[in-house]
Amino acid sequence: MTQNGYRWNVALFLLPVAALAVLNLVKPDGNAKVSELEKRELQAWPAFSVDKLVHGTLFKEYDDYFSDHFVFRNGFVELGSAAKELKGNKGSDGISLVVNKGGNNMGEALDDGGGSGGTDPEAVAAAGGTASDDGEGEVVSAESSTYLVVKDKAMLLYQYSPASAEAYAKAINHLRSLIDPKIRVYSMLVPSQVEFVESEKLRKLSGSQKEAFGHVYELLDSGVKGVPAYESVEAHKGEYVYFRSDHHWTALGAYYGYQALAKTMGFDPVPLDKYQEKDLPGFLGTAYAATLNAEVKKHPDTVATFPPFVKHTYTVYRDGVHGVKRTLVEGKIPADGRGGYAVFLGGDFALSRIATDVKNGQKLLVIKDSYANAVVPFLLPHFQEIEVLDPRYFKGSLPAEIQKRGFTDVLFLNGPVVTTYTGIAKLLEERMPTKA
Repeated sequence: MTQNGYRWNVALFLLPVAALAVLNLVKPDGNAKVSELEKRELQAWPAFSVDKLVHGTLFKEYDDYFSDHFVFRNGFVELGSAAKELKGNKGSDGISLVVNKGGNNMGEALDDGGGSGGTDPEAVAAAGGTASDDGEGEVVSAESSTYLVVKDKAMLLYQYSPASAEAYAKAINHLRSLIDPKIRVYSMLVPSQVEFVESEKLRKLSGSQKEAFGHVYELLDSGVKGVPAYESVEAHKGEYVYFRSDHHWTALGAYYGYQALAKTMGFDPVPLDKYQEKDLPGFLGTAYAATLNAEVKKHPDTVATFPPFVKHTYTVYRDGVHGVKRTLVEGKIPADGRGGYAVFLGGDFALSRIATDVKNGQKLLVIKDSYANAVVPFLLPHFQEIEVLDPRYFKGSLPAEIQKRGFTDVLFLNGPVVTTYTGIAKLLEERMPTKA
């Protein structure tokens, strides 16, 4: 090769590098706070302190900042994910099996869909590790959680923890013992999509949520009624009751759960056709963010909403004191990083209250994770007041709150994480001092 040829090679290599460097210096995406692609918060510009400088964390924060705000970052992330998929083994149906040990931040899913300890990568290894001979699905490990991707659906695997189930039941029983026995108490556990995957072999990657939920209900005191939401959803598992790209159930799935709740509580559910459905297309949720699977991206979800017809006011309390009026069911997918599922209740808050014009004296407290968000709007025709409390953010006393507000009913409504992870039960116990 001639000397000019070498110079051209060097120039062709250095020019793109220099261009990227200039673009990052001149126009880094420093104002972005949330990654829509990965459903997580981005590193903010580090605040200087001598302590961080001495301990070496300051430069790590700078490194994270420039990594998070690198120009064309989303494109590079998706390109890297696509390259990893190419390394998988193509099955007869064109679906590959890939274990992605790098993964992405799961954001919301870590809080309510899987949690730390929510799924066990050893379950994947026990079921065949990183390879499969039937090409039925793709297993993707994202941080501490493991996803199964079947064609255009990504779903979080489930690992049952009897200790977690028992701790959760114990926490509910504990609250039951601290409040007025006249207050009606219910527990509603919601299964996740992986429980109903068609392939028997793929179902073996997860524990049985049906058995887990049954164990919790068996441990509940006689003063607590279990809600058979599992059976209600199972009867409609062929319908669009779960998102393909997110770990939550859809509003339709939530409606079937509401029907089971209505039967248990003793009131008639409102027919679905009484609601005016509004569809919000183009939703890619937490499961896509964790896997960045190309097939899932090609088939984004539609968020179907059924806005309540009952007159009401909805107030959110981030600090438990200062309320802000919000919309209970939003009319479009939020563009501020909260994700499409946040159209229900606006997301998760420490405390929120709904006052309706249903003057029947019935007051409901919902102690929940995000699986409850799509259910709550269906409950408005049956209660004068509904309070929604998330123990992950609420810092007060549960017995004191129940006594102060005069609730007639208390509903624990959670997804399967409470049977995989003891953290939720511990939070509940911490919010139950011996005296209200």
